[in-house]
Amino acid sequence: MKRFAFFMGFLLIIVASANAQTPEDNATRWLVNHIVWSQATIEELSFATIVLDSQTGLSQLNNKMNSATGCFPKTGCNVKETALATLALREMNQVTEKQIKYLNNSLKVAPFNAQDWNIQVVSNEAGTCTIKYEESPNGIIFNFDENGKLDDGSSWINFNQLNGFNFNRHSENVNIACTFSSTPRISIIKIIGNNFYIIEEQTSKNANFKLRNGCYSSSPSSVNCDEESSFYASFVMSKLGLSIDAGNYLKDNANNDLEYSMLSLIDSKHIPALVSRQKDDGSFENVYSSLFAYGALRNSNYQEEKNELKSWIESQQSNDGRIGNGIMDTSIALYFVYAGLLGPGDEEDEQGEGCIIDSDCQQGYSCNPISRLCEQETEPFCNTNLRCEPSLGETLQNCPTDCFCNNDGTCDPTENPTICPLDCQTSGESQPECGNFRCEVGEDEISCPRDCSTESGRENQDEERCGNGICGFDENENSCPLDCEPEKKSSLLWLWIIIAILILGGGAFFVITKMKKGSGKKSEPSYLDQGMPPKYPPTGYRPVQKPRKDETMENELDKSIKEAQDLLKRKK
Repeated sequence: MKRFAFFMGFLLIIVASANAQTPEDNATRWLVNHIVWSQATIEELSFATIVLDSQTGLSQLNNKMNSATGCFPKTGCNVKETALATLALREMNQVTEKQIKYLNNSLKVAPFNAQDWNIQVVSNEAGTCTIKYEESPNGIIFNFDENGKLDDGSSWINFNQLNGFNFNRHSENVNIACTFSSTPRISIIKIIGNNFYIIEEQTSKNANFKLRNGCYSSSPSSVNCDEESSFYASFVMSKLGLSIDAGNYLKDNANNDLEYSMLSLIDSKHIPALVSRQKDDGSFENVYSSLFAYGALRNSNYQEEKNELKSWIESQQSNDGRIGNGIMDTSIALYFVYAGLLGPGDEEDEQGEGCIIDSDCQQGYSCNPISRLCEQETEPFCNTNLRCEPSLGETLQNCPTDCFCNNDGTCDPTENPTICPLDCQTSGESQPECGNFRCEVGEDEISCPRDCSTESGRENQDEERCGNGICGFDENENSCPLDCEPEKKSSLLWLWIIIAILILGGGAFFVITKMKKGSGKKSEPSYLDQGMPPKYPPTGYRPVQKPRKDETMENELDKSIKEAQDLLKRKK
């Protein structure tokens, strides 16, 4: 019995030990044991100092700082490393005025092509708009007819029409004052190829715009934009809650997984573009870019993609706890995957992934005070594809780039009967409505692919609606979470523990059974016990010797325990 009690106690100890070995614990322990602070790079120092809350790391950062300008490293200052060191200093509650000044001095003007920049004024009545800017303080007047159109029949003003306008600073102020009786919607839109980017939008008769077209050079002495410096500096500035003047430059130059990850960390509107680059195994370009991507997805609604990515990241962890290539990847994994995206004030949040106020969340998310989770803010949907789609929530008010009326007698993709009855309704005939899941006359695969798919088996598509309990062909966990709830992935640790218990328990049962059989022959009741004991001559005392069966059972028990230990070692 004592052996069995010892065996069960040992089993409980090894099970508890197995549960304590989380990927985060292993990674933290590995980093503590392997980082050499004096030899670490600025990037390694920055992330490791944050995740380990290390005063040693902070001391090494200060040793590598240029005391005059606050830049890093002092032997060759540059924007990227200064930005990352600034993030670490701020998280360690250090003063960062010199570092911010160094970064601001590295902010330059990005190349400007006036042909790509446009102003759209959406109104349906006569009026004028006066546009004022630095080079034209009195303004240029544009006249709109009774249909809200300019002389060329459109509502668009290209920046080439703004005489003398010169984007010679990283931000420029533009004022647009209109005389319409109703309030127009005024938008600054950048058009590159077939892509429309709404830079800023206001519903006002007197709109003031601050247009940002900056970029970062590799150092204050350089005059040229540097792509890497711009992404890292903008990422850090967004984490510090400071203004981002290089947003347009970043959108124009993002061309790999890491840059799309940083762009999504800065502005969550770019997360769909990031997700479209995810590989089938859940990863991105490499471990480094995958870690930044997880940071962007962490508080998003892309639960399945996030879980797949986390599983892949943890598959890159070695048995000793190292993640990816070493100090760098392990530190960044602890920052993004396990420690969470820290923002100003987050160091006091003991729950890690929870939030307290809206500033704890990424841009585009707000903090739910009950669940303490960052939730995506609802915004009017506009996919800027020059096709008005009321079924997706696009209207003249929230999507003027897609929904507008030119009153030319033809119902164009940008028009529908609601906003343009003259063009889109004929007497006695109903007009096709894109998005009602019926391919009607006037619709085809190009003008309305949502309704006119060539896939077979679409006879019952009218019945496929969000909320019917069936995940339809055009539904996913993002568009219809009620029907398409993402499959929750769970750890297999419990399965290994059960297997270990079964094996060890079976061994114990076998040993105990053997012990009972061996002792049963001596204690079995006999009919002789009911009468007087037989009389026979007494014999001398002989010491009791341990039967050979006991030794065999001990060996079997030891063997079972050793097999269980080997199994748990292989699992780790």
